[in-house]
Amino acid sequence: MNEVKEKGFSIEQAYSILVPWWGDNRENSSIALRTEDSAQRILGKAYLFPITEITIGSSTENIQEFLNSRYQTILAASYSAGLNVATIIKGEKGKIKVFLGFWTGDKDNQKPQYFQALLNGILPGEKIKFDESCNISSLIDKLPNGGVVTGIPSMRTGDKDQYFNFSSVIRSMYGREYVLIIAASPISRPVMQDRLLALLSFRDKCHELAKFTEGKEEGDGVSISVNENKIFGTSISKGHSVGATAGFGIPVGPVIFGSGGTYSYNWSKVTSESSNKGTSETLLKNESKSFSREIQNGLAMELEEITQSFIERMMQGFNTGFWETTVTFAAQDQISCDILGGSFIGELSKPSEKLYPARLYVANIDKDKLLFLPKTDTNNPIFPKSLCSYITSQELAQLSAPPSESLPGYEIKRMPALALTDSAPTGEIILGPIADYGSPIDSSLMSLSKKDLNKHLFVCGLTGSGKTTTVKHILKSITKNNNPIPFLVLESAKRDYRQLLADNAFMEKLNIFTIGDSRVSPIRFNPFYVQYGVHPLVHIDYLKAIFNASFSLYGPMPHIVEKCLHNIYLKRNWDLTTGYHPHFVDQNGYYTEEAYKQHEHYYYFPTLSDLRQEVDNYVKNKLEYKGELQDNIRTAIIARIDSLSVGAKGLMFNTYDFYPMQELLNKSTIFEMENLADDDDKAFFVGLVLVLISEYRQKDNPAVNPGSKNEGLQHFLVIEEAHRLLKNVSTERTSEMMGNPKGKAVEVFCNVISEMRSLGQGVAVVEQIPTKISPDVIKNSNTKIVHRIVSKDDQSILAGSLSISDEDTLYLNRLKTGHALCHKEGMERPVECKIHTDVKTYAISDDTIKRIMESNNFSLHCLEAYELTNILGKEGREIVLQFFNSLCSLNSNTIEGLATLLIAKLKKLSLLKNCQELKNNIYIDYTVKSLMEILSKGIYSKRANFPEGLKENLVDLITKDNLSVHKKVMESFKIFWEEEPQKYISEIVLNLSIKYLASDLSGLSQEKVNKMVEKFFLLLDRVITKQISSNVVEKLGGQND
Repeated sequence: MNEVKEKGFSIEQAYSILVPWWGDNRENSSIALRTEDSAQRILGKAYLFPITEITIGSSTENIQEFLNSRYQTILAASYSAGLNVATIIKGEKGKIKVFLGFWTGDKDNQKPQYFQALLNGILPGEKIKFDESCNISSLIDKLPNGGVVTGIPSMRTGDKDQYFNFSSVIRSMYGREYVLIIAASPISRPVMQDRLLALLSFRDKCHELAKFTEGKEEGDGVSISVNENKIFGTSISKGHSVGATAGFGIPVGPVIFGSGGTYSYNWSKVTSESSNKGTSETLLKNESKSFSREIQNGLAMELEEITQSFIERMMQGFNTGFWETTVTFAAQDQISCDILGGSFIGELSKPSEKLYPARLYVANIDKDKLLFLPKTDTNNPIFPKSLCSYITSQELAQLSAPPSESLPGYEIKRMPALALTDSAPTGEIILGPIADYGSPIDSSLMSLSKKDLNKHLFVCGLTGSGKTTTVKHILKSITKNNNPIPFLVLESAKRDYRQLLADNAFMEKLNIFTIGDSRVSPIRFNPFYVQYGVHPLVHIDYLKAIFNASFSLYGPMPHIVEKCLHNIYLKRNWDLTTGYHPHFVDQNGYYTEEAYKQHEHYYYFPTLSDLRQEVDNYVKNKLEYKGELQDNIRTAIIARIDSLSVGAKGLMFNTYDFYPMQELLNKSTIFEMENLADDDDKAFFVGLVLVLISEYRQKDNPAVNPGSKNEGLQHFLVIEEAHRLLKNVSTERTSEMMGNPKGKAVEVFCNVISEMRSLGQGVAVVEQIPTKISPDVIKNSNTKIVHRIVSKDDQSILAGSLSISDEDTLYLNRLKTGHALCHKEGMERPVECKIHTDVKTYAISDDTIKRIMESNNFSLHCLEAYELTNILGKEGREIVLQFFNSLCSLNSNTIEGLATLLIAKLKKLSLLKNCQELKNNIYIDYTVKSLMEILSKGIYSKRANFPEGLKENLVDLITKDNLSVHKKVMESFKIFWEEEPQKYISEIVLNLSIKYLASDLSGLSQEKVNKMVEKFFLLLDRVITKQISSNVVEKLGGQND
């Protein structure tokens, strides 16, 4: 500025300083002279941060305005810190990469963490990280052509805001390789002050030269005047004077009182009169002429307006920042440069009366330059770099803010306004950091308490969205807790949860059962087992609900199944009115738990085989259905029961075994159901487990059990793929004539789950498709963890429970893997949480599971014994009956060889049934199992307790085949039947023989009777068989008469 003052001022000088770009006719080739020799020297200091996505609120209407505002914040922070900033667009192979760059003059003092924190704090979305491997040289390499654009973006035209559309520039370059860089350096305030003073001086000088006026005036005149003046006056004066002295002097005049004094008196009167008269005459004659003209300098006036515009923009820059900005680019060929520069100029050029026009310079780039970067090439005190644009932060934000539209490799995402604070952050289970616009905040965590889990949890999301990882993390958290909570996982598909064994938190604390795969780690549950404290009628109602929910029962079928369920318990000597079996009542008539500790108690409960036989008998003999209708009903029910009784399912369900619920619930357990391929079978098993857990928990219900001290969460149940049991079906009747058993059953199980809370049983329902599951499950779960959901109907059903609108639920479609919307009690809106993935996993083989679970697979009978039951069928059962009849009929001295004969018969039958020969202990186990069945129902049973240790004694008897064990067993049967075993068996054989022979008495002979009686024995005692035959003939003879 001082230099300008010293040299004086002229229009030409102002013209060259204020608008140096006008009249700039230098060729494009001269661009090389006005740019730095090496761009790497300057831009090589920049730290580059790739931007792949930006997330904005769903309520944001103007995306461009939002991005400009955020970018202005970045510029304000950068300006105050003296940082250079750059927006870089790299186009390659049809995709783009967007970078934001920062650098200062001294790179050694730069810390990328500062820039990274700055960007993540201002730009919402995925966390932005510094890319150490990226630099300017690598982006520009092998791009021989380039150019520079100068110009100022227009902020407003009339009453309409203007925006720079980056996206259209990028789209014009699809398929081309290029780099576009908008780099800006902050202009310090002292420099701005000097330039502002220069601009003010230029404005004043321009104003002086802009407009002035010239004028000329001529005139003459004569004047005449007359004046007259008169004065009259009179004056009178009087006076006295007295004086006195004391001291040493001698006064003049008479002496008074001897001390000296004076006295005087005077009087006067004066009268005067004067007169003055004068006359003057003036004649005035005035005549004038004037001329003026206004001289205007148009160039000076325009320069004044331009200067005023610069002053206004610079004053704005004092508040927000003022930048020396370079728009430079490089491309693979000349035409790409023309397209890129032209499209950029097209977006930049907007109607404006005060801004200078944009200019484009294109040329080949020398390989040492890499890029055209302007340098100081003039003595201009205001615009020292002729190829740079000097703009405010608002203008720079409009020019270089990230694109406002999604492009290949760059995405604009919308998300709803979510909570960022946990309503109760003191929970023991830390789910993970809360995310702000998808970016996790490590210091803000989402937690769940045991109380939350006790009020049930609903987890949903697509396959691979992170549901299982979320549940695993929760399970690890409650396992590592100071007060560990055991859990049970019902895994319908996959076998992911077995990988928990890889984590030290679960070592030696986890049982894994392979449901439907008897080779690895089977478990057996007799569905008809009634736990201690449970009324059998309650269990029957639950069984009815299980069958209705699992199978398609229609018409009278549900009622037939219910009736048959009652009958099979009655035939096992259960009193359904009192709810007791004689075995479970002590000598004083009180219901006791001690009987449940004996192995024999398992045989007092019916099995699926009993239900099948009862259905067959009931439909045939008790109902009035005839013909095809009867066959259809019977076959339909039996076919469904048979599906649970074959193969591995039969070994699991059609059994007397029952895994103790106390052991099951006191240790963390996983049920893998992948080998149950049919959904009906999975539903049956899940329903059964739900019922058994609910029944077990009821005995400790604090509402009815004052002695119960269990409070809060005691156990955690996870149900994967819950729709297999809890289907979204109507619970109302389809018509007045038709019931809705499946809907009713689903309602029952939903109620079971909801009621478990008060029993200390937490439940997590895990589902892929929320609309497949009963709405009651979602309603009754206190906490929701929702991973990615893409279907609109699924999103809508979750909107209310998450406290967000239907429109906001669209964000569920964009959740990243491992992220979930979480909502629990006390929250107004959900939070987005990135779930911790701290559970170690690796493959766990079946052999490993088998080795770990070998000691836990206790059962009454081996698997082969159950398989042999299915193979040998009625023929095998008849052989066992023959053995038992012989065992009770023969004397202890004559039983030798009986067990050997039994095993030989069974082996022979096995071969006839195409079954390979098995070990003797399997045939023994099969025999004992069959004998316990025989003694628990039918004509061989009594309403009395089994002799203590009966099962073990029978094993010893068959294995050892000795006299002492035989006597011990016979003594126990004598107590059981309350009469001698030989007599009891003789009576049974007698009645059975009569029953079979009575149907055809024609041709009845002693020989025929003898053969019939002998069929009931494996080893004959001629005396006993002869006596029985005689009694048969005697009775049948009487009937024949």
